[in-house]
Amino acid sequence: MHLTGPFILWTLVSLSMILAAPPENQLLLHETQDCTGKVYLAKGNQPCKNNCGPYLLFINCTCWECNKTHQEPAESCVRCSKPALDHTWHHQDCSKPHGATITVQEEMPPCTKCQRRFWAQREKMECRNCHAINNSMTSWRSLCNECSK
Repeated sequence: MHLTGPFILWTLVSLSMILAAPPENQLLLHETQDCTGKVYLAKGNQPCKNNCGPYLLFINCTCWECNKTHQEPAESCVRCSKPALDHTWHHQDCSKPHGATITVQEEMPPCTKCQRRFWAQREKMECRNCHAINNSMTSWRSLCNECSK
């Protein structure tokens, strides 16, 4: 009976640490695990690498602090079908994958400085066809508005 209280407390502390951690795919973006920089998404256009002519939409995911960037194509060239798109995050019946960015209002995990929960606008990469979300291409921040000033 005396062991139940500490066990429940340990479980709650462990659960809160898991919920406060950034998504695992966001940790892969940064140069070091210590980086707490704000991750943002930006759209950009690049010419087809096969010199077919059209410009293709790319989504860039960048950290403000360590400047590490990850880029993912949002569309394939209509002439040569390159670059190959990552179909793993789309729904199985998605016939024409095409990425876009959307903005959503979400509750974030507790601020790493003051431990208060906060709401933030986040950008996410979404398929315009099947509306699936690419979780590796999501903006992230670990500090609330007050602590980030």
